[in-house]
Amino acid sequence: MAINLNVSSFIISVVCIPLFFISTFYMNEQIFGIHPLTILLSITFVTLVLGVLGLKDVNNWKAMVRSIVTICFTISFSVLFIFIIVAGHLLS
Repeated sequence: MAINLNVSSFIISVVCIPLFFISTFYMNEQIFGIHPLTILLSITFVTLVLGVLGLKDVNNWKAMVRSIVTICFTISFSVLFIFIIVAGHLLS
């Protein structure tokens, strides 16, 4: 069974939602010396790349919608994380 990048990137992007809420409880703590939102930002960038690469697996309209939703979601989540990280650094 081959790994479908389209489906796996969608699943990872959905998993980022609860991870974001979990990380809000640990905002003042560092995990291995890295801020939790920075780790989530890295995960969303990897998910974005997988979502773009998953466009090659599109063979019907459902796969296309899933790819577009994944890409839009990860871009908006990345912008949110960058804003929170930059604003946090400016206010600290």
